[in-house]
Amino acid sequence: MKNLLITFSGTDGSGKTALVTPLVAALNSAGLKALRVWGSYELVAMKPIVALGSSVFLRGKSASRDYNDYHATITTTIRRPLAGQVYRSLTLAEYYLQIQFGVRRRLLAGRTVVADRYTFDSLLNMAVNLGYDYDAYRTMHNRFAAHCPRPDLSFFIDVPEEIAFKRKDDIPSIDYLRKRRTLYQRFAREHDFIVLDGRKGIEPLRADMFQALSQALSQKGIIIPGITSPSGKTPAVGETRP
Repeated sequence: MKNLLITFSGTDGSGKTALVTPLVAALNSAGLKALRVWGSYELVAMKPIVALGSSVFLRGKSASRDYNDYHATITTTIRRPLAGQVYRSLTLAEYYLQIQFGVRRRLLAGRTVVADRYTFDSLLNMAVNLGYDYDAYRTMHNRFAAHCPRPDLSFFIDVPEEIAFKRKDDIPSIDYLRKRRTLYQRFAREHDFIVLDGRKGIEPLRADMFQALSQALSQKGIIIPGITSPSGKTPAVGETRP
């Protein structure tokens, strides 16, 4: 059976992790060697550079205290020609290595990968920080994604900013979510993401995810016992759904 790359995207507080965990368990129960991978960019080599830049340019400004002022300062700083070029180049280079090691290596080893966030999320965050409009974000993303494993299925969990903000206590502000949600929505429409209604509770949301997964995989001719059925309908075997 073909190993798969399935991705989950959405703003903070949308419910991605709550879907990734039961899906990985269900895929493993069905006989696939599945694992969860954190697919978002993580500061490693860039961490000292970002820390230095923050101390020089942010000067104590905090996203939690005044996100708009914080965001404006970051955008102004890294849109300077040299700073922006260095930031983009080094960040994309580091993220490329993370994708190759964290995702492609696992796929080549025959694993099915369920990614909690992926290139769409990481480059969207970069685009917001750079002050890019949607077209610039899409261009940057598509150029980068051409060198990364292409997902078999991509889910976008859409949830209003006010609801997502109440779900987590580490989100800087509603404006932080609003700047990102609009880009997510348009990108998901244009790239045929499976869109899930994140306003629902966990159990109804999980049921929607498994039903959409069954239909989408069946349409691709991929049958996974206990998860998909040849008709594309939700299988009668409900035990695979946590």
